[in-house]
Amino acid sequence: MPASVRAPFAVLLVAACGIVGCASAPELPRAAVVAAGSRAAVRYEQPGSRLVLTLQNESAGPRSVVYSASGTDPGLKVVADGSLQALLDVFAAKGLFTMQGSEPGPGTQDVLRVEIDGRRWTWTRRRFGDSPADQAVVEAKAYFLELYNQSLATHSASGERPDFRDENSRARDDAAAARRRLQSSTGAPR
Repeated sequence: MPASVRAPFAVLLVAACGIVGCASAPELPRAAVVAAGSRAAVRYEQPGSRLVLTLQNESAGPRSVVYSASGTDPGLKVVADGSLQALLDVFAAKGLFTMQGSEPGPGTQDVLRVEIDGRRWTWTRRRFGDSPADQAVVEAKAYFLELYNQSLATHSASGERPDFRDENSRARDDAAAARRRLQSSTGAPR
């Protein structure tokens, strides 16, 4: 993410989270509220690929329960309610909640969805879109990804540690095959 996007996001997120204790902190608009105990989620999707990333508020279900549940979306991360609220406030500051939403269609590059208490907002960006609405979605996506990438998720399919023996064996076999190809192409033993 470019530094020009990271810096304003950091300032907005810090201000929105209330970490800055001074009275001169900028007030961000609030268009959607994360209510404690109710599920709120923000999802980013790339149509045409299998990439789906979701942030969910922690009070809707503790991390340990969400991550250990069978069938849990592997792209799901649980974040503090305040962090998700701050992200939604940044979306509001970018004007997303006042824009008319759109469902994905042909040529859609990015999709952002917000779901809170049965209400749903969807914004899309078309491939090569350069309208103000497309630009707002690009910026909102950058904010979403910043929070997503800063968050840790510990999904588990079972209580056991993962077994990487097969993967290690495959990597060794691939390395040996590459070594043989290199030796045969140069004619020199190594």
